[in-house]
Amino acid sequence: ILEHHAFRQTQTASNIFWRLKEGLFSNVSPVSLPPWQMPRELPLYQLIVSCICKLFDLRIEFASRIVSISFFYASCVLVHRISTKIHKEKITRIILLTLFSLSPVYLFWSRTCMIESTALFFSLLFMFQVLRWDHNSNLSTKLCIVAGIIASLVKITTFIPYCLVSFFYLTIKKNNSPMSGKIISLYTPIIIGIICWFIYCKYSVKDDFIYTAASPEGYTWISNLHRNVLNPTFHSTLFWEVTFLVMPVSFYVLFAFIPDKSVLNKIFITSFFITVFIFSNLYIVHDYYIYGSGILVLIFISSKISTLIKEKSKIFQYSILLFLLIIGVLNYITNGYFILQKKDIKLHTLLVNKVSEIKGNPIIIGSYL
Repeated sequence: ILEHHAFRQTQTASNIFWRLKEGLFSNVSPVSLPPWQMPRELPLYQLIVSCICKLFDLRIEFASRIVSISFFYASCVLVHRISTKIHKEKITRIILLTLFSLSPVYLFWSRTCMIESTALFFSLLFMFQVLRWDHNSNLSTKLCIVAGIIASLVKITTFIPYCLVSFFYLTIKKNNSPMSGKIISLYTPIIIGIICWFIYCKYSVKDDFIYTAASPEGYTWISNLHRNVLNPTFHSTLFWEVTFLVMPVSFYVLFAFIPDKSVLNKIFITSFFITVFIFSNLYIVHDYYIYGSGILVLIFISSKISTLIKEKSKIFQYSILLFLLIIGVLNYITNGYFILQKKDIKLHTLLVNKVSEIKGNPIIIGSYL
C-alpha cells in the first residue's frame, strides 16, 4: 500500500490496525496532530476489513484489497442494473460496462486500501433505487433511504453527484415538485442522518483542531470555487482526469459532441460538473476523487457512442465493441496507473523480504500489516 497516495492508504490501514489491536469500535485515525480519535467519515469499510482480518486471520493489506475489489465488482452489477433502467438498447449497456471495467481510475483504485469503492457502491445503490422508484415496495423505499444515509456518511463527496442525479431525475424527468411529499420523505432522513453524524463528530472530541482552529480554512481546502472557476490549473487538471483517468482511451471524449436530446444524459453530465465545481480543490489535489463521479461521464459517453451505432447491424456493433475493448486494454498497459501497479508489486516484494530479515516496530511492519 506504499504506492500512489501512500499517506491516505496507510492512514486507512492504520485505522484498521488499531481496531484489531484495541477493539473493533476504536477509531484511531492519524491526521497530523493529536488527538488521534477523530471520526470523520463513517468507518464502514475499516470495520468490514477488521472483521475479515479477525475471522480469517488475514493481513490488512490482503483483506483491504479483497474488500475494495469486491465492492467494485458489486458496483459493476449495479452499473448494469442502472443502465437497464435508463438505456433501451442492449449494446449501450455492454458499452458502458466495457468502459467502466477498462477505466484506469477504477482499475487502479478498486484494488487499494481505501474507502472509494465502498462509497461508490452505496451511492450507486441509492441512485438505482431512485431510478426504479415507480416499482418500489415499502421495503425497497426503506433500502433506498438506508443506502442514501450510509453513502452520505461513508463519503459525502462521492454521494453528492448521485444525490443530484436522483433529485434532478425526480423533479425534471418525473415532474415531481421539489417540495413534494415524495422528495421530502426521501431526503429528510438522509439530511437528519448527516446532521446527527456531524454533531457526533464535532463533540466526540473536545480538542478537535479540524472543527475548531482549522474550520475557517475548511471552505478554501475543500472548494475554493471562487478562485478555481478562473484557474487554468483546475480546468487542465479536470480535463486530464476525465480524458486520461476516467476514459479508457482519451479520444473517447470526442463522442461527447454528438448531438443528443436525452434529458437523462443532460442530468448525468450536469450533476458531474456541479460536483466537480463544488469540490474543485479536492479534485485538483487528489486524483482519486474522480473515482466517485467519473461513472457519470462514462454513462454519458456510452450513450453517445450507442447513438452512432445502434441502427447498424449486430456484426458492426460488436466489431466496434471489440475495437473499444482491444484499444482499451492496450491503452491501460501504457497508462501511468499501470506503471504504478508494477512498482507496487516490486515494492511489496522488497518489503516482504525486509520484514523477514528484521524485527521492527510492530506498528510499522507488524503482524497485521
